[in-house]
Amino acid sequence: MHVRRTSSCRKGCSAARGKRLVLGLVAISLFVAGPVVNIGGPETVLAAETGQQVDIEARRLQLEGTQLQLKGDLKGALDKYRQSLKLKSNERLERLVGKLEKQAVKRGIDLGQDQGGEKPTPEVSGEAPAVAPQPEEPSSVVPENGEQELAGGQQEEKEVPARVEHNPATPQEALVYDFVDWAMGELSCLAEQGELTLDAQRDYRLIHEGESYQVRLEPFALRLDDAGDRLIDIAPLQLTCRPRGEDLLEVKIELPQRIGFLNEQEEKFALVHGSQNLNLTWDRRHKSFPATDLALTDFKIDFSKSPSYSPEEAALGVALLSFSSSLAADEKGDWTEKYQGAVKDFLFKDGDATARIKSIAFEAEGKGGDLDNYQLLKDQYGRLVEVGEDMKLEDVKDLSRLIDRYLSTLVSSKGSIQVDGVSMNPEGVMALAHAEITGTMVRKQDDGHFEFQGKGVFRDFSYTGEEAEDPVKVTLANLTLSDSLRINPVPKDFFSGLYDTLAKADAMEDRQAQEDFLGKMALEYGKQFLSLIGAGAVDLQASGFQAVNVMPQPVTLGKAAIGSSFDTGDGSGGTIDFRMNFSDFAGLDQGEGTIPQAAALNIKLDKIPSLLDLIDNPEALVQGDPDQLQGQVMMNGMNLLMASGLNLSLMDSFIAFADSRLDVGLKAKVDQDARYMSTGSLDISVQNPDKLSEIVRGLGIPQVEQFLATLTALANRADKNGTVVDRIQARLTPEGKIMVNSKDVTGMFFPQAQAGVQNEPGTVREETGEQEQNAAGPAPAEETPQGGGEVAPQQ
Repeated sequence: MHVRRTSSCRKGCSAARGKRLVLGLVAISLFVAGPVVNIGGPETVLAAETGQQVDIEARRLQLEGTQLQLKGDLKGALDKYRQSLKLKSNERLERLVGKLEKQAVKRGIDLGQDQGGEKPTPEVSGEAPAVAPQPEEPSSVVPENGEQELAGGQQEEKEVPARVEHNPATPQEALVYDFVDWAMGELSCLAEQGELTLDAQRDYRLIHEGESYQVRLEPFALRLDDAGDRLIDIAPLQLTCRPRGEDLLEVKIELPQRIGFLNEQEEKFALVHGSQNLNLTWDRRHKSFPATDLALTDFKIDFSKSPSYSPEEAALGVALLSFSSSLAADEKGDWTEKYQGAVKDFLFKDGDATARIKSIAFEAEGKGGDLDNYQLLKDQYGRLVEVGEDMKLEDVKDLSRLIDRYLSTLVSSKGSIQVDGVSMNPEGVMALAHAEITGTMVRKQDDGHFEFQGKGVFRDFSYTGEEAEDPVKVTLANLTLSDSLRINPVPKDFFSGLYDTLAKADAMEDRQAQEDFLGKMALEYGKQFLSLIGAGAVDLQASGFQAVNVMPQPVTLGKAAIGSSFDTGDGSGGTIDFRMNFSDFAGLDQGEGTIPQAAALNIKLDKIPSLLDLIDNPEALVQGDPDQLQGQVMMNGMNLLMASGLNLSLMDSFIAFADSRLDVGLKAKVDQDARYMSTGSLDISVQNPDKLSEIVRGLGIPQVEQFLATLTALANRADKNGTVVDRIQARLTPEGKIMVNSKDVTGMFFPQAQAGVQNEPGTVREETGEQEQNAAGPAPAEETPQGGGEVAPQQ
C-alpha cells in the first residue's frame, strides 16, 4: 500500500484522495488541459507571472501557518492564515479560520487586535523563517483542521499543550517521531474529509525497551462537532515501533478493546473486537507502507448501552476483517506488489431488515521492472494530486517520463474478488450463492503488446416476493460476463512526447499559430491513440432462468447469450461481429405458438476501412465547422468504403416457433467493378410457411406480412418428411443480374434495367406449374401475392 502525502493537509485534501482512485484518467486529463495556460500576448504572460508570485506567497504563508498549528501555536497560525487570505481568497481556508477563531475564544486564547500583522508571535520568534516549498514538496497547502490545534489555552493546559518540541537522542528515535507525527497529520486530513476533527496527544513520549519504542497516545479521539460534546474515543492508542534500517520502521498498533461513541461524556454505543493483529512497515523515504498485516476478529457494534436500539433490533459486525499488502523486489529491481483482504460472516440488522454475507475475499498482484522508477512515479503523482487546482503544465513534465518508463517495464497484473452466501430482506428475500470477478493483464514478449482478460460469474441468484400466498419467485442458475482487450505496443515516448508537444504550444505567443499547431497535433495524437487499440470482445451468457407466479405458467429460458468482438487488423481492414441466441423459451401468455422458442443471429463485417482516415484535414478540427467535418467524413468514408472490399455475412441465423422455423444466410461484398457496386447471395428456408404466415398476420405489421408474401411467391416449395419447406436461393451477379432459384428476376426488382427488352418467360414455381411471370415487369394483379411486386424492390 502506498500513499504519498506531506505531514499537513494540502489544498483540496478531500479532492486529492478521490483523484487517487482514478490515477489513469486524471493523468491523461492533465495533459489535455495543459494548453490553456499562458496563451496570449506579453501582457497576458506578465500578468500570469505576477499572479503566480502572489500564489506562491499565499501558499508560503499557508505553509507557515500549518507548521505553527502543528506545533500548537493557534494564535500564530491564525496570523499567517489571515495574511494568506489578504493575498488570495480561499473559501476553504476562510472556513477554517472562522472555526479556529471560535475555538480560540472557547479556550481563552487572546487573539489581540493584530488581525493579520506581519510580526511573528512570541512562541515562534526564535525559529528560522519558513521558506516556500521546494520542487520535491507540494506547493499548495491547506492547513490541518483547526480542531486539532494545540494552542496554549489557559483553560485546558493539560489536554492541549502550548508547544511540542521533540528532541530525539538517536536516529532511531527521530525515525519514530517522524512516523507518529506524519501519521497524525494523515489522519487529520482523512478526518477533515468527513467534517471531523482529530483530537490527539502531541506531547507524547517514547519509552525505550530493547529494540523497540513504546508510544501511548491519550487522548486520541475524533470530535464530531465544534463543542466536542460528540466524539469517538479511541484512546488509549498504543504503538510499538521497531526501527529496521535508516528509513524502515516496523509498527504494531494496539487499539482499545472498546471504542466508544460518546455524547456529553455518555457512551451511546461502542465498537468492540475480540483479537487484533495490526502490523505495518513504514518507509520514511517514500512515506508509504511497503508491508501491512491487519486483522480483527469478532468486530461489531455493541448496542447494549444505546437508548435507541437493543441488540435484538440492531446489529452490525463481522467475524473476521483482514487486509495485507507487500512490495518486494529482487536484486535486479524487478518488483512484485500484492494485496489481499477478507471479510467473514458479515451481519447487518435494523429492525426487520437483514443483510448477511458469508464471506468476501479479494486479492491483487502487479509485477514490473525498475523499482526505483515505480516508486518515483507514485511519489510524483502523489505530489501532483496534492497540488490540485493550482497544477501547471510544467508540473507534469517528470510524471510524463516516469509513466513512459513504467509502461515499458510493466510485466503483468491480476486481481479477483469473491463473494459467497449473500442474503437480504425485507420486501422479499434476495439471495446469491456465489459471485466472482477476475481480471488479468499480461505483456506479451513477442512484440510487447498488452492483453487484458476479465470475467464475472454469478451463480444461483434468487428473489422471492413478500406475498404470503403464491409469492413471485425468480431464479437464475448462472450469469457469466467475459471481456478482453488487446493494446498494441505503446511507443516508448508516448506521454513525454505528448507533454513536449503541449509545452511547445504553450510557449507560442501567436494564438492562431498555437491553434493551428494544436489542431494538427490533436489529429496526429488522436490517430496514434486509436491505433493502440488492437482487438476486443465482450460476451454475456445466462442459463436456467425461471419466473413463477408472474404468468399463469412459469416463464422459463434455458440459455441466452449476446456478444460482440472486433479486430482492427494489420492494415488490410478490420473485423466486427455480433452474436445473439436463446433457446428453450416458454411461458409468455401471448397465444399458442406465437412466441419464438429459440433464435440466433450472427452478423460479421470484414475488411472494414480504418476510421483513422475519415478526417485528414486538421483545419476542420481547428475551425470546428460541423458542415466541413461532416462533408470530409462522408467523402472520405465513401471513398474508403468503395476501395475496401467490405464483406457482410449473416450466417447460422434463424428464428424457431413451435410449428415453424425461418433460417437465413446472407453474404454480400462491396465491389466497385460490379454494376451495382456489390455482389452477394441470399439463402432463405421456411418450414411450414402457412403457420409462419398466421403468426405474422397476428403481429399486425403490414410490411413484415408483405415481405413474407414475396418470399412465398418466389420460393421453391418441397415436402421433406411431411414438412412443407419453402426455399429461396438468390444471387446478385457482378453484371447486375438478380437470380432467384436459377431464374433471372432482375426486371422485378429493377424494371428500368430491362425496359423494352423481351425476356424469355420463366416460371416462379416449376413444380406447381403456376402462371409464368414476365421479367420485364410485375405480374398481373390476380397472379401476384398481395404486395409482392411492390415490396420486393424495397428489400
